Amino acid sequence: MLGRKHSNSTVSMGSDSDSATLASKTRSISSSQSTSSPRKRRFSISSITSMKSISSKINFKNGLIKGVQPNSFAIEFDPDDPWTPRLSSPGVVANIKLPLPVGAALNIKSVSMNIELLSGDQVVAHLETETCPTTNGWKGTQGTLTMDLDAAPMIIHEDQRLAFGALMKTIVFGKGEVGVSISVTAAVTANVILGDVTISKVPFSSSIPLQGMHGLTYSPARIQVLDIVELTDWFLDMKVTAKIYNPSNVKLALNADIRHQLVFADEVIGHCTFPNLALDIGENSVILMLRYMPLSDTGKAAGSTFLTSFFNAERSKLVIQGSSKTATPITPIIPAISSFCLPLSMPGMSFKAGFVKGLTTREFAIAFDGVDPWVPKLSVLGVEAKLQLPFPMPISLTHVQITMNFLSGSSVIAIVETDDIPVTSYFTRKDGAMTFDVVLAPAYVKKSHQSTFSNLLKSIYESSGFVDIPVAMEINATTALLGGEVLLKKIPYRTSFSVQGMQGLAAKLLTVDSLQIVGGTRQHVDAALKLQIANLSNVNVILNSEVTLFLEYLDTTLGTVTLSRCQLKSGDNQVSATAKFMPLSSVAAETGTQLLTRFFGGTDTQVIVRGDPDATGLGPLFGVLSAMRHEVTVPAAKSPLIRGIRFGIGASMVFENVIRANFDLSNPTSAPLSVTHVTATIFYESDMLGSIEEEFEIVIPPGEVVKSPTVKVKMEVSLPDIRAFFAAAGGTLEVHIRASRLGLKIGEFPAEIMYSHDEIPAHLALI
Repeated sequence: MLGRKHSNSTVSMGSDSDSATLASKTRSISSSQSTSSPRKRRFSISSITSMKSISSKINFKNGLIKGVQPNSFAIEFDPDDPWTPRLSSPGVVANIKLPLPVGAALNIKSVSMNIELLSGDQVVAHLETETCPTTNGWKGTQGTLTMDLDAAPMIIHEDQRLAFGALMKTIVFGKGEVGVSISVTAAVTANVILGDVTISKVPFSSSIPLQGMHGLTYSPARIQVLDIVELTDWFLDMKVTAKIYNPSNVKLALNADIRHQLVFADEVIGHCTFPNLALDIGENSVILMLRYMPLSDTGKAAGSTFLTSFFNAERSKLVIQGSSKTATPITPIIPAISSFCLPLSMPGMSFKAGFVKGLTTREFAIAFDGVDPWVPKLSVLGVEAKLQLPFPMPISLTHVQITMNFLSGSSVIAIVETDDIPVTSYFTRKDGAMTFDVVLAPAYVKKSHQSTFSNLLKSIYESSGFVDIPVAMEINATTALLGGEVLLKKIPYRTSFSVQGMQGLAAKLLTVDSLQIVGGTRQHVDAALKLQIANLSNVNVILNSEVTLFLEYLDTTLGTVTLSRCQLKSGDNQVSATAKFMPLSSVAAETGTQLLTRFFGGTDTQVIVRGDPDATGLGPLFGVLSAMRHEVTVPAAKSPLIRGIRFGIGASMVFENVIRANFDLSNPTSAPLSVTHVTATIFYESDMLGSIEEEFEIVIPPGEVVKSPTVKVKMEVSLPDIRAFFAAAGGTLEVHIRASRLGLKIGEFPAEIMYSHDEIPAHLALI
């Protein structure tokens, strides 16, 4: 019983009397075991004698711990008591050196330690561990002791706080090993054959191999998930899950948030919060809460650039930046995080693919210029685009710039690039619309597709239905978002413009309201026309150059009709044109005489106006002109050439059967008109009164009536008959001129016409 009692006792080896105490205990145990079996007695006596001899000479404490090999560390903070963090280090291995081999006779059961962390000679923190269970193994005099340091509180006095903060900064920003000195006083509880032995105040000093965190920039942070949390008029909140690599052997658990500045292009555009930050060793999945909310003017300008990249799915270089404004309740790490600088390659997001959901137009206009006919100007009026956002956001569009590729199959035949166009927009939650007009944007027709473009215009001209024109668009939209200007780039959209055909300007769509002869040279007669053109298409056509058409009568070209700087709007149009009557051959001259005869004789005439590609430099209209052939009615002169006749009866009537006469001659044109010859036959009812053949020249000013020189009329009836005619008619006869040949000069243009006119008032007068 005594032996069992002493085998469970503990022997203290922590004072100067440790060897004497051990010897005393040894003697007591030897006496009590003298009654045991001889085998046990011989073993016990020899072992105890040896230990008694050694214990009186050796101090077990000095040099007992030869080294410490920690694997990793964990520092955990409590926001309610930030200056008492807890330190853990699992699997710490201590190398033990004993003065003699003991083998299985020694088992160290536990260790408690008093640890001081040093910065130079200054203590920056103090730890007192609880009793830590251990495992150990031995080989001769050497052994290893393995234990876990579990959440030991670090006591940091107020005068140590600055140094401890510097130590944390070193850990956070250190590259490679950043050794920290420690001073340890340990108490070891060992089990030997004597019982449990406590070796107290075992000293040890060393440097522990802490690895720095490299400022968390050893490997670039990688964003894995990005979500929009909230978007208001003033801020944008995003939740980011990022992979951040910690190359250190130190874990950190803050149990609190850290808030840094969010920097782009050296300007603060918001802040970043690490909620409840914890960093394990190696790769970490870390949550970042980003709030975009620039406050300064320069920040807003930089922020607009960032948002432009972000909403166009472009990466941006953000920096999570520590500063004096960095906020966290964990005050010991403020020196470290105030200098924190973590680059972040920020992916963008895009909603461009489904942004435009539909597009309608009201009408179009195309303007041609002779200077550069293959770059016509295009207008698309009354455009309304239906829009859709991926989520509700307080956005408005202010301007758009559009590139339109007009397609034929898969080929681009023309490209339109607009300037910035003002737009009106609205959104109701996710759905919205914008309206705008494209006005006179240049359309660059590809040289290799000029004939295709010309044929497209021809099909619009000829069609009585709709012509669909495929268009692939890219829209750059300037938006007002979050207090700044954000550009959404290259928004794609494909559609077809539905263009109503012009029906070839069919019958009744092109008429001549008026024709006025305005002058003449020896080569041609000039006329001004008013055309009425009904454009049933939704395409307005603007001609900023001359388009010349040919005038035909009886299949003979007699001249030209020229449209200059005119506009054909949708609906009814009155268009001014000029014409040149210019017969160039004998056949044309003969045919032209017939046309002039009908004009001056008061008879409207059907003529043909046809296009000819060779008559204009507007290449895009070649197809239209080749198809253009219109029958139009040319209105005749509104007033007769001869307004009245006066007969004078004298002696010549008696002897020569000739009377004198003169005429009231009218000029129905707006050009000077000369009558140079008259060959005429005069009838009263069915009776021929006489005939005239005279050469003279009288100039009639435009729109006036003049009296001709006196001419001789060879009478075919007697004087009494003439008097009877006038008497029966009450003094005024309604005479007729038949098949008269009139020689005219229209301006300087000589012409002959066959003229007939009925119901010309005739009077007897003294001539």
